Amino acid sequence: MGISTIEGIFELVDNALDAGAEHIHIHVEETDDGFIRIYVEDDGNGIAKKIEQDGTQYDGITYALAFGDRYDQGGLQIGKFGWGLPAAATCTSLRTEIYTQESDESRWRYSYIDIEEMEETNNTRPPTAKKASPEHLDLVNPDPESGTIVSFERCDKTEPKTVRGIVSRLISEVPQVYRDYIDGSKIITVNGTELEPKDPLFMMEGAHNVGDLPENVPQVEEPYHQKTIQVEDEKGESTHPVKITVVWLNMESIRKCDEWSGDWMSNNGLVERNQGFSLVRHGREIRQGLTLGLFNRHAEKNYMRAEIRFPPQLDSRFGVQTNKSRLDPEQAIKDKINDALENTPEQLAQKYRKVTKQLRKEANQDQDNATPTPSERSAEKAAKFLKTPKKQSKEEQEEVKERLEEQKQEEIEEIKEDPNVNESEEKLIEKIEQKYERQKNPNSHNVTVDTLGTGHFYKSDFRGRQVNAIINDQHKFYDIYEQIQTGSISIEDAAATDGGVENLQQGQTEASILIDHMLLSAARAELWMKDRYGDDDEVMEYMYQFRSEWSEALRAFVKYMQDGQKEAIAKLAEK
Repeated sequence: MGISTIEGIFELVDNALDAGAEHIHIHVEETDDGFIRIYVEDDGNGIAKKIEQDGTQYDGITYALAFGDRYDQGGLQIGKFGWGLPAAATCTSLRTEIYTQESDESRWRYSYIDIEEMEETNNTRPPTAKKASPEHLDLVNPDPESGTIVSFERCDKTEPKTVRGIVSRLISEVPQVYRDYIDGSKIITVNGTELEPKDPLFMMEGAHNVGDLPENVPQVEEPYHQKTIQVEDEKGESTHPVKITVVWLNMESIRKCDEWSGDWMSNNGLVERNQGFSLVRHGREIRQGLTLGLFNRHAEKNYMRAEIRFPPQLDSRFGVQTNKSRLDPEQAIKDKINDALENTPEQLAQKYRKVTKQLRKEANQDQDNATPTPSERSAEKAAKFLKTPKKQSKEEQEEVKERLEEQKQEEIEEIKEDPNVNESEEKLIEKIEQKYERQKNPNSHNVTVDTLGTGHFYKSDFRGRQVNAIINDQHKFYDIYEQIQTGSISIEDAAATDGGVENLQQGQTEASILIDHMLLSAARAELWMKDRYGDDDEVMEYMYQFRSEWSEALRAFVKYMQDGQKEAIAKLAEK
């Protein structure tokens, strides 16, 4: 029937919540005969002693254990089909025992399902309930006013296979599946550990995964996009609300956190496999990470999370099956959800690209201000054997050094006086000192990124005595340069990885070093020409026009680069 061990336990929790339980305790242990025992105790209303159906009275526990039998406990419920308990029992354990009592009872009533006994006796009817006590179970509350205990006594073929594995899965998944109930004061424990809610949208203030970096993900205060649509039930007799929520995490804060990395993203579930919608039915998550075919998973959407909430009256429209974790929404439902999204996933992918570009720009600026890159180090070594791009007397050199020293002290004072500095003051001052020492060195070279007012791919200038090549982040070639620099070289997929700032600061690819060398060579040559012919306007205009034509040709080549690749691949395929 497709019910896993974990899903079987969830069915017991569903029943406990439907019965009004305030405390639900899940126990997992190994028995003396080598089986795994899983039992759930709750302080709900208990199963009625007698249940009447079509004028016939049935024993309450026997009725609850029968496939398809279900009685109304009042109001909307998580359970729906009357298959949850018997299906979970027969799929999970060779023997299942039930103990229950209502508020007017002083002793437990007891019955069971035993698969092997049923085979031997050829009788599938559970025995009528009798009085018995679960003395072999270590209960948190052995004497509640009312409640139910369901014990999977002999679990076979469990997944995970060990007690430790099952407990770990429960501690990980229960807080998210039942987050609304736990946040709403319900107590759920697993082997004595009280669970705190876990919110995949990171909006729930009390959720254990929401909080301050780096331990948690910052709380989302407001949704990026939220819309409620009205959907008719299967018969078209009434409409019911479906609430769609999309959030955008604080990407800037996360990426600037010192502990941020690919492992950090994975540990916090911010990876592609978790993208998609969390589907919540009557406050209980039934599936997580479904795209419903409405968008493609991509690293650009790792900071987007989404949720769809719907009531049980729309089960047939959402294709909810006996095992509630299985569903297949109608195409008409998907279309309505897609319209309500208003292209939000792609909007957020664009936002990701914009923020990433800005963060990389800042990282480049921070990097070039302090420690030189491999390309800058090699240029510095080679510069000792090249013509100096700018002739200066000793007096002029001293003036430059004094000016740089004044600028350095001004920046340091600003850091000391700024109360909003996030990074340690000592670290920032060290970077400032390194930056100005490099600018004093006539052999020092720098590649930085900025937005240029021209359409040129680069321009050159001096920073102190340092040769500086400035890359225009608005030029079409810059996106490709970014990917080459971080090792994500695919042109068709400009943001295929979430490599980010940290990777940018750690080093360069061989290809990016070669590009930097070409840019620094051009910058050095231009600065040499300006120093020699700066008074000749005609020479300077030729240089400017050359750079304009060079940049425009580069832009055009990039524009048709993919076409050239596709044609080459097609010709290879023909051969």
